[in-house]
Amino acid sequence: FIVYPNPASDILHVTIYDVQQNPKDVVELYNMIGQKINALPLQNDKEFTIPTANLSGGIYFLKLQDHVQKVVIAR
Repeated sequence: FIVYPNPASDILHVTIYDVQQNPKDVVELYNMIGQKINALPLQNDKEFTIPTANLSGGIYFLKLQDHVQKVVIAR
């Protein structure tokens, strides 16, 4: 999956390509110290957005199954 823009300020766009989706799959957002910030169900969507206005600036990680993307939130 890909995440853009990166760095982001207000919203992240996520596009899922080569990941076999399960109806129970979620995209999980973690901070730098490994705390889960959010979990978003996929509902078989190939594209969706994540609002980031409530996040502090810094580095976060989006995880889907065994795939991880580093995301920078710029403030």
